[in-house]
Amino acid sequence: PGFRADSNNQSVINAKTPITKESIEVKWERQMGTSVSPSSGSTPVIVDNKVYTQSGGKLYMLDKETGEVLKSSDCFMNAGFNLIPVTYADGMIFVPLGGGIQCFNASTLESLWCYKGRTGACNSPIRYENGRIYVGFQMGDFVCLTATDEDPSNQTEMKTPLWTNYSKTGYWWAGAWTNDKYVFAVDAGGALMVMDKNTGVTVQRIQTKADRVRSDVSYYNGRIYFSTQSGYLYSYNLAADGKVDLDNLIEPLYYGGASTCTPAIYNNRLYIGISGGSGFGEDGASILVADINPETGAMSKAYLVPTKSDFAYCQTSGLIINGYEEETGYVYVYFLVNSAKGSLYMVKDKPGMTEADPESGLFYNPSHEQYCIASAVADSDGTIYLKNDSAWQFAIKRAESYLTGVEVTGGNAVVDGGNDFAGSVADHTVNVDLNTSKVTMNLTANAGTEVRINSVPGAKQDITLTGDVTPVEVQLIKGESTRVYNFVIYRGPTLSSMKITDNPNAGMGKVFTMDSAFDPVQTNYAAGLTLASSISSAYIWVDWANSTDVLTATAVSGVRNKAEGDSINIRTNYKGDRNICVDFSDRTAGVATSATVKLTLTSADGTQARDYLVTVYTNGALPVLTIADDAVAERTDNSAKINVTANKAGTLYYLVQKADKAAPDAATIQKDGKSADAVEGANTLELTDLTKAGYNVYMLLKQEDGKVSGIRSVALEEIPEKHELISALAVSGISGNQAFDQKGEVTFFVDSDSDSVGFKPLLASGANSDNEVKYSFRYISQDGREVTQAGSANNSYIWFNDKLIEASGKGNDIYMTVTKGDAEEHYVIHVKRNGILKNLTLTDQNGDAIAFTPKFSYKTTEYSVDVLDDVSSVTFAAVDPAYSSKPEDSDVLFNGESAKGGVYTLALKNGENKVAVKVNNGSENPIIYNVTINRVEAVYLETKTEPANALVCLYTANNERVYPENGRFKMFPGTEYTWTASCDGYVGKTDKITLAESSVLNITLDKAAESEKLPQLKAEYPGFRADSNNQSVIKSKTPITKESIEVKWERQMGTSVTPSSGSTPVIVDNKVYTQSGGKLYMLDKETGEVLKSSDCFMNAGFNLIPVTYADGMIFVPLGGG
Repeated sequence: PGFRADSNNQSVINAKTPITKESIEVKWERQMGTSVSPSSGSTPVIVDNKVYTQSGGKLYMLDKETGEVLKSSDCFMNAGFNLIPVTYADGMIFVPLGGGIQCFNASTLESLWCYKGRTGACNSPIRYENGRIYVGFQMGDFVCLTATDEDPSNQTEMKTPLWTNYSKTGYWWAGAWTNDKYVFAVDAGGALMVMDKNTGVTVQRIQTKADRVRSDVSYYNGRIYFSTQSGYLYSYNLAADGKVDLDNLIEPLYYGGASTCTPAIYNNRLYIGISGGSGFGEDGASILVADINPETGAMSKAYLVPTKSDFAYCQTSGLIINGYEEETGYVYVYFLVNSAKGSLYMVKDKPGMTEADPESGLFYNPSHEQYCIASAVADSDGTIYLKNDSAWQFAIKRAESYLTGVEVTGGNAVVDGGNDFAGSVADHTVNVDLNTSKVTMNLTANAGTEVRINSVPGAKQDITLTGDVTPVEVQLIKGESTRVYNFVIYRGPTLSSMKITDNPNAGMGKVFTMDSAFDPVQTNYAAGLTLASSISSAYIWVDWANSTDVLTATAVSGVRNKAEGDSINIRTNYKGDRNICVDFSDRTAGVATSATVKLTLTSADGTQARDYLVTVYTNGALPVLTIADDAVAERTDNSAKINVTANKAGTLYYLVQKADKAAPDAATIQKDGKSADAVEGANTLELTDLTKAGYNVYMLLKQEDGKVSGIRSVALEEIPEKHELISALAVSGISGNQAFDQKGEVTFFVDSDSDSVGFKPLLASGANSDNEVKYSFRYISQDGREVTQAGSANNSYIWFNDKLIEASGKGNDIYMTVTKGDAEEHYVIHVKRNGILKNLTLTDQNGDAIAFTPKFSYKTTEYSVDVLDDVSSVTFAAVDPAYSSKPEDSDVLFNGESAKGGVYTLALKNGENKVAVKVNNGSENPIIYNVTINRVEAVYLETKTEPANALVCLYTANNERVYPENGRFKMFPGTEYTWTASCDGYVGKTDKITLAESSVLNITLDKAAESEKLPQLKAEYPGFRADSNNQSVIKSKTPITKESIEVKWERQMGTSVTPSSGSTPVIVDNKVYTQSGGKLYMLDKETGEVLKSSDCFMNAGFNLIPVTYADGMIFVPLGGG
């Protein structure tokens, strides 16, 4: 809500921010003012899923997800170079300004009240508590104001302070902390001021050893902290009365250099940026990590993280992220450095560390580099928000998927000018030789991520170049998330940027307005600036993509003391920014003048070059055409009207070209185009003889004296064909209707084991059928034939099974023509494939099967497997449905590596082993199956029994038996098992067991009671079979003719076709034994009468297995026992 995240002036956020450079993704960027100026903006704050910031006397509310400006409001004065963020509290936004404070309604941004201070700028964070704000001013006053809107009818009512406390040194970047009674703040002269909250009276003034301080007071565990610019870090105990405890002082920690950081503290670890570590015998700027003794408060250095490579130190305060602490034990602390790059540093830390982790250090350089005195902030989603003096606001987040490497071969390709690939950035360039026709892109993404290039799956693909500029879209797909990278391939040497100012310092001065946005392959530019004062020079700031290319500049006309062809120096500043200084021949104030230069970018070997012609002019020296975003006033099937504004009267030349043609130069527009008279001001260009196709209209304005404007262009969009007969398709096997888009196209996916498609076109009228509506279909079959089909709107499905698709990954397009009377409409149906697996199995190095959790199904994509450390490797066997009859022909990718036959062996490491599996059969949407194999160190169970010969068995939760090895059972730690112990003559035992470490289990069995031997009965047919060999051979005389059969008796023993329909009988001791419906019966063999019965402890279900007799006992098989 303000400069720090909580009321203790700490910023500890429980979130998962990016913690590796590769996982950074730029969420959005937005410039909110002018670089290196009083409008360069303040640190953002996050409230109600919105971003609040101030810039140039305006308060802005931005969309947190996109950076779009939702609302803005003017402040009653400017903020100057005030980098202090606004403060939110109780529905209000308090804005520190160049000489006061303004309060706004946080929801509406309507002003509530204003305060104009007496003593300089409000350049310290505003503290809010219980309806009051407390803040210090730069030149002396510390004030307390009530937040109440005392006059709602007046939005700019001027507040009177509740109280004021004056300090002659004032307060710079010195936010207060408050407790129940007092306000604590440190003035710029190093005095800790303790003031009564109600009266402002100074109750304690403690002069420190420091004479320069710019730090908030922060609070942690009963103590207050602040840094100084004089080399001391201070901490004070608080007494029971709320004041500083002067009887128990804590020795300040001397670090030597300067610090303007508010101490960030967590886990008794303190973090500040310092300008040098001379107090510790070390040189150079660093981030100091200090230990706090929780008992005594004593502070000591743990270690330093150097920032001196940036030639600057962190003047901002640390952002602490503890979202990973439960998993890893580490916290991550972010600092921005006040260097020319405004770099973001990260410290990976946990208590006990005495040296920096290798991952600590430089973390991210913003794409718009500038000095930075603004702290990083974060939200609960893990997005980090940054800002620097370029006036750009940045939002970066942790990416689910990202590229870790890009290799482009062919045409001497150079990616991003030869710099290290930055996966955090979405837009990238590739430069190749002029005559290059094709390159190969080979991309590497993080594990489990699918790569598509121009919507085609595959991380390595050939790219055919379509001209001097070839855009390439790379999609990364992981689970539900999709991330897009945009590559542009340029042929020949090209500039990558151009900006023109009137100041030799990068990012400063007035900016010349270019006649068209910079395009690396557009080679003719004009740029103008109007000022009443003298304009002596224009500075053309440029950069180029390939660092090996060489740039030269020569004068063409109008350059002071330069003849045509004379060279002009190219200057490079300390940051590596390059500019060409173009001195105007006429420097008279208010004069209209121009100068033209040629910039030539040449390849290192001198064989290729591109010339850029740049004309700079002042005060309207050249004609200018201005094209508004809504320039196309009218567009019909055969005509258009375009509004243009001219700054001078002249001749308007224009050339209309189809959208796919290359842009013309000025000479071509005048030679091949048409012309019309243009007046100063608004003009309307009327175009005729057009079609529905897309066009580009190129225009320039020429004066009578021959001066020509830059080329401007307007796009006339293609007029889409009407699609009014059919609205959607009902596709067999896919739920929901598949709607056509405005272009009459629809896309749906079918699984790659399908070899036919059926669908029903749905009438836009809503009717089920219409005999006047006729269909004709055309497609190219998988074997190259043109196949046609016809149909009508009779509410039936139309099937396409003549090799539209096969059991493979390739989709197809169906072209559908629909007619009704004279109306004819054309539609395109894109049938694409979901690349599924038919089967996936896993075995260990011994060939033993390993089960997936859950069981494999082609519809389930996430699996886990637990194995013990005796499993050194696993082998996957995957089957593509296209080759289910010949699995050996399957081509499946495992972590991006092709495995012919779908067989892949992975050597396991301890811990997690992740494998992403997908078919490689050309399907447009190959499903990724993610398998996580957890390899853990086994624990061992040794058993000792009494009696010693007792048998112990161990079972998993799935009732799989675990067999002992060398007298010990190998087990997963933390996993529940069941053991049983038994021995003849003893009572058996069973119980559950879970081990965290290897252990011994002692088991004592109780001796069974002695029992009398049961009577031994004669068994004629004792069980399912008649003898111990499971044979049923009976020596007797049964009926052997149909006529000799006699029914001896019949008896129903249960209910027909139910679980009580009974079991096969057995014959023992001239009696019949059977079970039915959970009962055991004994029947008279001669009559079938029930002699005895007994209930079983559970039902038998549909168990038709007979009982078994032995040794005087009947054994009854039941439904679960």
